[in-house]
Amino acid sequence: MADIETLQIELEKTRRLGKFIKVVEGDLISDLDIPVPVRDGTLLRANVHRPLDQEGHRLPVLFNYSVYGKDGATDISIFPATAGLDTARLTEHYVFEAADPGWWCHRGYIVVYVDARGSCQSDGDKSYYSRDVGLDGYDIVEWLAKQQWSNGKVAMYGASGYAMLQWLVAAEQPPSLAVRPT
Repeated sequence: MADIETLQIELEKTRRLGKFIKVVEGDLISDLDIPVPVRDGTLLRANVHRPLDQEGHRLPVLFNYSVYGKDGATDISIFPATAGLDTARLTEHYVFEAADPGWWCHRGYIVVYVDARGSCQSDGDKSYYSRDVGLDGYDIVEWLAKQQWSNGKVAMYGASGYAMLQWLVAAEQPPSLAVRPT
């Protein structure tokens, strides 16, 4: 397994080329910077974490959608007492306020983080809490439901800004959005 610095260098190279990278690390398969097209042709970028021991199975998806950054841009150590989190229980793939792939993938879920339009690695102009964010979310949910590794059921996950975007996406009523996918 490559060290984290080597992986970061490789990820930056692939981003410059507009490609994505696949990392098999321990018991997770992580597809990083996957392009997700939305209705106006804009490409959003996703990180998809899947359990290695269930490769080839169609699983429910936990979708985390925000402007915070799918690559863990928020340093939880800057919050007082790490915002009440027991950091010993978090895995290296955890993104603040979102689903931890190291926990959920072992329980039969796929965890996906998507950078919202204009945020971090996604293309387009940033739009905070507008209908466009909900429409993009609708498109992402339906895209996720159609992937070969998805069982067609997609739930959204996360607190704070993640939760605010969940309302915008739910208002658009994507058919594949589930409250509790199994």
